[in-house]
Amino acid sequence: MIIKAVRSLRTWIVLFGIVWIAAIILMISNRPERGTQTVEELAGRVTEALRAADSAELADLVSLKSGADEAAQATVAGFAEAGITDISARSELIRGRVQLTISYQRPEGSRGTLHVPTVHLDGRWTMTPVSLP
Repeated sequence: MIIKAVRSLRTWIVLFGIVWIAAIILMISNRPERGTQTVEELAGRVTEALRAADSAELADLVSLKSGADEAAQATVAGFAEAGITDISARSELIRGRVQLTISYQRPEGSRGTLHVPTVHLDGRWTMTPVSLP
């Protein structure tokens, strides 16, 4: 009886379906959460992502539910096109809200800063991209 079931195509199709569903559930449950646990870690990862022009890393730190990839690509491209160097980010309390202050140097040597709003939700810190330098 067992040998007959093993030879049956129907058994293999059902088994494949069960394994496929289990694999999808495993991938979803093991997906890393977006954002960081601390705002200081967020500042460090944003700095690294912008310095490396890594839009995929930056997209994991963006608070947008949809369009995070596009926002991160536009941000990285904007910094690259402007020739921005010497990028660093730190957290600051501005007008009662925690924000990231991204400091950078323009090609002609002048310094600039961007104040990027942060979002703290479910114990995770993310940022909301704003206009580029």
